[in-house]
Amino acid sequence: MMGIVPGTRSPAGGGRRCEENQNDDAMKSKTTLLPVVTIVFLIFSSAPESGAVPVRFIQIVKNDERTDLHIAEVEAFEVGVTPNEINFASGGTGLTAGGTFDGLTTSTNDFGDGTLTTYGDGAIFPEIGTSTGILHGARNKDPNNFIESGEPVWTTFLNLLENAQYTLDLGEEVDITTIRLWPRGDMCCSIRWKSLVINLYADDGGKPGSLNATVEYPEESFSALEFKFEEKAYFQNLAGHWTFEEDEELVDRKGNFPGLVLKGDAVVQDGKLVLSGNGTDATGWAVTNGDAGEHQGPDIADKTLVSWIVLDSLEDGAKAGSAITIDRVSSDHFDGIIFAERQPNRWMSGSSGFQRTQDFDPGSEEKEAGKLINMAITYEHVDGGMMKVTG
Repeated sequence: MMGIVPGTRSPAGGGRRCEENQNDDAMKSKTTLLPVVTIVFLIFSSAPESGAVPVRFIQIVKNDERTDLHIAEVEAFEVGVTPNEINFASGGTGLTAGGTFDGLTTSTNDFGDGTLTTYGDGAIFPEIGTSTGILHGARNKDPNNFIESGEPVWTTFLNLLENAQYTLDLGEEVDITTIRLWPRGDMCCSIRWKSLVINLYADDGGKPGSLNATVEYPEESFSALEFKFEEKAYFQNLAGHWTFEEDEELVDRKGNFPGLVLKGDAVVQDGKLVLSGNGTDATGWAVTNGDAGEHQGPDIADKTLVSWIVLDSLEDGAKAGSAITIDRVSSDHFDGIIFAERQPNRWMSGSSGFQRTQDFDPGSEEKEAGKLINMAITYEHVDGGMMKVTG
């Protein structure tokens, strides 16, 4: 997927700040994709905002030398759902009456209420799953709207070989805005409720897919925890958006840019743009079709270039290649996400004559081919028509 976002300041990606030495009359722009390899991408014209997270698997890891972890209840809420905090009566031995602890009450409108189960029983961390070294409680601790106390609480041993973990399977991928977690309800054993890392994974054919969010709770306490994610506004400020999906393989989904034209031996396969070449010699690339019309969107000043890339090889096979480039149509004035041009196997903010380029220090060095990479570089339009690379 590829995109340009106008008006961004701090997206994913990293780098040092550098200033341009010439004015930038807000790019009217064409985009060019040169051979690096398999690409999926976006262009944003303002910062991607935090938002609801696509989630199927919720993994809770205790990142501590002691591996004893206890969990009384887990709830997840999808977009548009506010926890109803219905107050339960006690449902049996070892259950906290009312389902309330530390001012946070369990709800009946959480996703999959009462029907979810754990994922990956028997998995040993760092494989995603659920520890089976259980001190007490049910081996697969399924959410039940109650905050247990004592023996019913799902609790791992303190001397496991790897970090204790618990993974909840939502059964399908949904956009989640709120995660709630409760420790045991009898104020026991705060050492078992500390140094928590909560990882939210997408679905990949019934298995954990991409890691879409991570939140942490480093303290030791008896606190109920709530993590909120604002409803996603991620795609609202896109200036250009290419996904290479069927029936819109070369189309900017925002409608601002004319369609892409494949050059050389470039092809679109399985929702990806596949580009070829060797070293600095391109045999395939894609560019917007100037003969089909001009850019119809607003002028692009502040922007973020974003691309998802899989490198078929490192510097020996892909050098000085651009994952995505935006260029003026009136002159040679471009910015791009460039691989291995000035530093082996490292990304840089490419620009005409290197005028907005400063090598990242230390930067991110790619060490293996074949993995999915997400790169983003942000540009800020400042006083006097100057540009800064801000991230």
